[in-house]
This record gives sequence, structure tokens and C-alpha cells, in this order.
Amino acid sequence: MKIENISDYINALDDSSMHTIYRGQANKGWELMPTIGRLYDQLDNHNTLYGNWESLEKSLLSQFKSQAAPYMNFTPATKLEWLIHAQHHGLPTPLLDWTTNPLVALYFSLSEKGNDDCDGAVYSRTPKTWHMDSDDIDRIPHLISFYPKHINPRVAAQSGCFMAFPYPNKMSPMASLSNPKSYVSTELYLGETIIIPKEKKAKLRKQLNQLGINHKTMFPGLDGIAKQIVSEFSE
Repeated sequence: MKIENISDYINALDDSSMHTIYRGQANKGWELMPTIGRLYDQLDNHNTLYGNWESLEKSLLSQFKSQAAPYMNFTPATKLEWLIHAQHHGLPTPLLDWTTNPLVALYFSLSEKGNDDCDGAVYSRTPKTWHMDSDDIDRIPHLISFYPKHINPRVAAQSGCFMAFPYPNKMSPMASLSNPKSYVSTELYLGETIIIPKEKKAKLRKQLNQLGINHKTMFPGLDGIAKQIVSEFSE
């Protein structure tokens, strides 16, 4: 389904469940896959160096924990909280960001002008079960959807929630949620895929800004303020 304006977008959501979550991506060709899964093709000798995905995650997260300590004013209580915090700062993790607010998802599908040369997409899914984020887990047994504690202002501003992906038994490619036949799809009800035409992105950004969805509100703080000023100057 393609949209032309905000009204079209809202109408496309009419059948959504109150438990539906959304994810916007600037390029409809990108896979629905967590950042750690995207490392597979970048790793040399990955089968012998790490052996399995858990070893790779443990290596990345342990390095982050040891080097991040001087810059943190709190200590995450669980593995999931550590993963959220690490991903927030750019570390590859098995988490995929979603939101309960469809306008936030639309923002992320068109917020970066550098991707205005390609169609974006907003995906909707309805998890069959939810996991309590306060639970500590050593290994993610299956696809887990959870609402995080709002450990940083951005998660709260973006009405954020997450999916934690299980790893394959061997160091083989992770399945993409874009594939309805993937092993993780059994945990979800599939929803709409709304295409955001590249030629409509500038118009939709202006409409979202009128509704108060922009860099400043999505990224509370000085970075978001500066980014919004520059965006309005160059639109």
C-alpha cells in the first residue's frame, strides 16, 4: 500500500490492534533484522573466531561494559537493559527497535534526507506475547517482544519497544523478519507494509512537523534541537 499524505497513512492504520507495534525504515529494501545479524557478511573467519552468535554478543557486550564504566552514572540491572543501553550508543545487538506510535514510525521512514532517493516503508506487527523487561535472561530462547523501562529520554519520547531475536544454533545467517516464512514469524501476527514514496517524503516531513513529530521531539536535548534547526533551514 502506498500513501500520498498523512490522511492516507492514518486511514491505512484503521484496522490496527491496540497492541500493534510499528517500525519505519528509510529504504524499503532494507531487511527487518537486528544490527548484530547484519555483521555476518562483514566477519572474516567467523565460524572459527567466535564459534556461535552468543560468543560474538558476549565479546561485544563485555568490551562495552568495561570501556563504558567511566561515562555511566547508573548500572543497568539486567542483560536486556545492558543491550538497550549499548544499542542506544551504536553497539550491534540482537534487538530491533519498534514503537507503539505509528507517527513515530513514519518519522523514522523519512527523517534522513540522504535517503530521499528511495522509497521508505512502515511495518506493523502484533506480538502474540510480551516479555517483562525486568527479567534477566542468559539466552534468548525465541523472539521476545518487550516494553523497556525508560532508561533514557529517547526511548520514552519515541514510545519505544523492542524485539529481541534468537540466534541460530550455528554461526549461520540470522533469519529476517521481512520473510513471512522465517522462524521468528510464528511469534507474531503479520500486519501491513505501508510504502512511503520517495517523492512524497519532503511533504510528509512538513506534515509531521505540524503535528509536533520532528528531530527536536524525537531526540530530546541539544542534539535534537540543533538537528531540527538545520532541517528547517535546508528543507
